[in-house]
Formats: sequence, structure tokens, C-alpha cells
Amino acid sequence: MPPKKGSKKYLKAQRDRKKQEREQESEESRKKRLEQQRQYDREKKLQMSPEERAESSEQKRLHEALRRDKMTPEEKADSQESAKVRMSRRRDEMTPEEKADSQKSAKVGMSRRRDKMTPEEKADSQESDRVQKALRRRKMTPEEKADSQESAKVRMSLKRREMSPEEQALQKEKNKESHALKRKLDKEKPMSILEAQDNFRKKCYELPEYICTCCHRLLWKQSVLPFKLENFNSDKDVVKECFAPDILRETKPGEIYICTTCNKDLRKKNPIMPAQAVANGLKLDPTPPPGLLKPNQMEIMMFRREIPFMKLGNLPRGRQYRMQGPVVNVPTRFEAVCQLLPRLPNDAMLVPIKLKRRLCYKGHYLFDSIRPHVVMDWLKWLKENNLHYEDVNITIDWCNLMAQYQDDGKYIDIQYVLILY
Repeated sequence: MPPKKGSKKYLKAQRDRKKQEREQESEESRKKRLEQQRQYDREKKLQMSPEERAESSEQKRLHEALRRDKMTPEEKADSQESAKVRMSRRRDEMTPEEKADSQKSAKVGMSRRRDKMTPEEKADSQESDRVQKALRRRKMTPEEKADSQESAKVRMSLKRREMSPEEQALQKEKNKESHALKRKLDKEKPMSILEAQDNFRKKCYELPEYICTCCHRLLWKQSVLPFKLENFNSDKDVVKECFAPDILRETKPGEIYICTTCNKDLRKKNPIMPAQAVANGLKLDPTPPPGLLKPNQMEIMMFRREIPFMKLGNLPRGRQYRMQGPVVNVPTRFEAVCQLLPRLPNDAMLVPIKLKRRLCYKGHYLFDSIRPHVVMDWLKWLKENNLHYEDVNITIDWCNLMAQYQDDGKYIDIQYVLILY
């Protein structure tokens, strides 16, 4: 018995029949049918008033939303895929003029929709767009990604050229407002305990491991930007000097970054030399080789150009120290120290030393034993690698110098007082 006309079974049978006919129809008949449908829709829209058009489009959107709510995730995915196929076919069939008209009408419709949205709805819409774009990028090949970026740059440059100065200023203001709103919503967005724990663990694993190619400092990720030479005016002498081939430094193979401080100075209309740039003479001194033994405090005093005398105390909380009272820097006669120390290797490998602030004082400032070979190794390395030690003369003939500088067999009169036992 055939289903009753107008019943659900009858309507379903009609839909199935039409679907089967569409699947069996040829490409030519399908194009003809779609063209007739489009023509009918255009004529119908022309007869409508603007209010009727808006109402019709609103009803259509509601109908589509209700239909999507009833769908399963698999049906939604199939529907989206078929919609993409249909849209791509339609674009292929369009003439350039029709494409331009379609894009213009789509932009107008999107701008009207955005104007009606609340700030929260706008933020949600932007977030969903970002997620979709991210998913699309993951599916792309490296070549497709490069093409997409290039086409986006071309579109943005063309759009900026078409804008008047007032429109450009207005666009900048809009971008600032949208960024500020996004930051505000991100701060106000509630965070679960698990998300907070994950964020904390990620932050703990981050290190200042990004090298600025201009000043060679180790920085955090938020303090650097990707380096591109074309972003700078390479005709300027300052830029050439800062980005010389022997100065450029990679963080990882193929990854070069520049800090925001250097970037700000070099991106100016008249670029200036960044204060901490390597080309400005502020390169780091070479680090000591691992073969040198770590010196103790007294051994460090033996090869310092100036000895600071200061009093340190503990802060009320924590384990930090603070300085109490004045700090006195005493310059040393370095040659005398080098010539006096160490004693003959046959006599002693450790030399106990008391360091006084002044000879007339009874008490000592520091008392410790030094290793002569450690002091000599550090002096040799500092003389080769540190410009402040270039004028220092190290004499190895300790025996004659001990007899020359010793007074009464016990005291040695030099810039700061040492008591040798």
C-alpha cells in the first residue's frame, strides 16, 4: 500500500527519489538544473523588499542551525565536506566578475553580522575562526603553507594601498581595540585547576635559551622576535655593521632571533647602534676552559686588580645577603703579588695567608690557604683573554723575589698586607 500523500513516509520517499535522480543525472543536465535554480532565486530576491530579504535570510540561517543541531558528528563532517565540494564547483564555474561580486556581497554580509554581534560573540567567532585556520594549516603541505602565506601578504599589501591615510589610522585603532579586548577576555576567562597545573609545568620547563643575533644575550621566548634581514634597511652602515656575517648567531640550525630592544633601535627611520650590540664593542669575554680548577675566595683575591672590602648581612627573610656600611675598593700592586706568590713548589703546595685591611690593624679580614698552581693558571689565562690584565708581568723566579721583598723574615710590605707563615 503506497504511503499517504503529505505523510512523513511520502515526503521521505520523494526526497530519496530526487536524490537518486540527481546521482544518475549527467553533468550537463546538472549544470542546467543548477543554473535554472540560481536564476529562479535571483528573480525571487529582486521581487522582495529589503526587509523581506533580511527575514528570508534569517529564516534560512535558523533552519540550517536547527538542522545542524539534529545531526550526528559524522553527518556534520559529511555535510561540511559536501558543502566545500559544492562551493569549489560553483567557484570553478564562475566568471571573474561573478567571483568579485560574490566576494563583495560576502564581505558586506559578514560586516553586517559583526556589527550586530556583542563583544563576547565577536571573541567567540574569532576564536572559532582561529581554530579552523589552525586545523587547515596542519593538513597543508610545506609548499601549500608557503603559497598561502605569500598570497596573504599580497592581499594585505593591496588592501593597504587602496586605503586612505584616515582609513589606515582607523584600522590601526580597531586592531588595538580588538587586541586589548582579546587580552581582557583571556584574563577573565576561567581556568580549571588542571589547566593551571599544565601551564605551570610548561613554564617550569621554559628556559632563557633564545640568542639575540645582534647582542648575543640569552633571553626568554617573549623577549625575542624572528629575525628577517629584509625587515631592516640594509643600505645603512649601522645595520651592515650589526648584521655582519661573523656576528650573526643562530639559536638552533635555521632559527635566528633578535631581541625587542635591538629590533626597536634598528627598525627606526634613522637606525641607531643598539646599546648592547656586539658591534658596539660589548661582546662577552671568553669563558674559562673546564681544565682550570675552581679557585676559593682567597685565591681570587690573589689575582684581582682591586679588592673590595664590604660587610654582608642576612636579609630578614629568605637567604639573600645585603651590604651593610660603606664599600672600600683597594687597588693592588699586582706585579708584587705575582712575584711573591707562590712559594717554591718544593717547600709548600698550600700557602696559608691572612689578609688585613691595613698593616697597623691587629685582626685580619680573611684567612685561608691558597694553591699556588691554581693562582698561576688563572693569571696566565686572564693575561691571554682579559684586556685588563694585558699589562701584568708574571715572574716565575720566586726564590730571588722572596729574598728581595721579605722584611724581618715574616712580613711583606705590599699594597695590601699578607702575612706568610
